[in-house]
Amino acid sequence: MKEQDEPTDIQINDPRFEYAIKDHLNLPLKTTGRVALESIKQVRELFLDNRGIKNLDGIQYFSSLTILSFSDNLVNEVDLSDLSQLKQLNCSSVYGDVNVKIECELSILICNIEQLDDLVKKPLRLKELTLKSNKPIDKLPDLVFELHNIEYLHASFLGLKDIRGIHQLKKLKTLDVSFNRILELNDDINGLDIKMLRIDKNPIQLLPINMIKNYKLIIEMSYGYGELTNDGVCDEEWQESSYFLCNKSISDEMLHDEFNDYGSFEIEIVHEWTEKDLITKVTKDYKYEEPEIKIPPYELGIDGLPF
Repeated sequence: MKEQDEPTDIQINDPRFEYAIKDHLNLPLKTTGRVALESIKQVRELFLDNRGIKNLDGIQYFSSLTILSFSDNLVNEVDLSDLSQLKQLNCSSVYGDVNVKIECELSILICNIEQLDDLVKKPLRLKELTLKSNKPIDKLPDLVFELHNIEYLHASFLGLKDIRGIHQLKKLKTLDVSFNRILELNDDINGLDIKMLRIDKNPIQLLPINMIKNYKLIIEMSYGYGELTNDGVCDEEWQESSYFLCNKSISDEMLHDEFNDYGSFEIEIVHEWTEKDLITKVTKDYKYEEPEIKIPPYELGIDGLPF
């Protein structure tokens, strides 16, 4: 489209999408169905998560976008093929899979597993991947193991029973497979230079023997209070622990910085641990819950709209 032919404003058919745009740009929140083109051409980051949006028509005019997140909306399909600068995308949804048309090369992707084939056009470009699913799966899809430059893989809450094949991801630095159904970590882990590994909330029974030699244990403790009662008093105090295995090459000082040890979080770094003790910790309170497609509440996202 030539510069002189561009409209001065564009039509936005979904009022929730329009509201989200104007909210992001600090514009008056009156919904008119139109947004000034000049105000969106330079937007580089746009976060539209859980807004009840059904239609993203108009997103093609955000030509400078490098980061776009529209998770957990009611969109069925969206065409992002004009967003040539897009590098980071979150299109996951608890309400079902979104059909996404895309041409650019992503470096960071958060999506439902069923979307992966259509979204990874150039596997070697992808550095970070977070997978979600609305139904349990036993193992990671083969395409994941073609992502040879992947450094971060988040695959929790999927129902995984094993992670065989993970040894193919030679550049992997961070792996999160917590809250799955994994019984055993096999020797596939041993050949990798993983810096951070999260395995808690799995029914693990066996670990590779050299993990004790190569990893130290980080216990992250988060705590807070429950909801306020009618008297304005928090009903109960809660505490939760998460367990990470960290490569011993990383200094304790760096770990404290990484976990940002303050407020409602504390960490304990354990240099010497036993397999039995760790398995007891990671399996404590283990309870697997199958993911499911959620039904959106009636008129989701209507709150806050000026009509």
